[in-house]
Amino acid sequence: MYNRELILETLEVFPKGLCDDCLSGVTNIRPRQQVNQICRLLKEEGTINRHQMVCPHGCSQNKKLINLLKAKTVCEFSESKSRTDTRTIVNGCFPAHLDDLRRQMIRMLDIIEGDTARGQGFSERISRLRNDKTLPGEIACVMQTINAIRNLVVYEHYMPNQKIEKVISDSWDVLIEWSQDIKVG
Repeated sequence: MYNRELILETLEVFPKGLCDDCLSGVTNIRPRQQVNQICRLLKEEGTINRHQMVCPHGCSQNKKLINLLKAKTVCEFSESKSRTDTRTIVNGCFPAHLDDLRRQMIRMLDIIEGDTARGQGFSERISRLRNDKTLPGEIACVMQTINAIRNLVVYEHYMPNQKIEKVISDSWDVLIEWSQDIKVG
């Protein structure tokens, strides 16, 4: 995973934001100046905000530059379609659809592991569970693929073509089958 994606996923876990020092510590990105550089670029792109305030993580009582994700646009899903149907996209709202798939994958991980991974990024959690042999390697790869495409769509405004949409759909089918086999879904 690229440091840029790691920072964005970490900021999703910490909705009140983090200073560069805390972000460096949580993500283990060194040197800290690399975090600063990436966050400045994300601010220029309009992906995050940076405000002077006391760090919500509690590292200092002094005002510091805090990195916060910008609010995402919320879209409505069609009530007539299943929430697990990867073709449920209304008004071209693909980012919200991928966010929904990601939330469902997080619930799958919560069920097999318990709700114990607070503060850990999604991709990092998948890698840890794969390394611990809690999550099969092929399932971890499928989850990482869906999440990587989701990150491209949400943060870089990439719009998948039909072949990539098929990859997402087929990958989701693999996850649903796996979750039913182990009684997750």
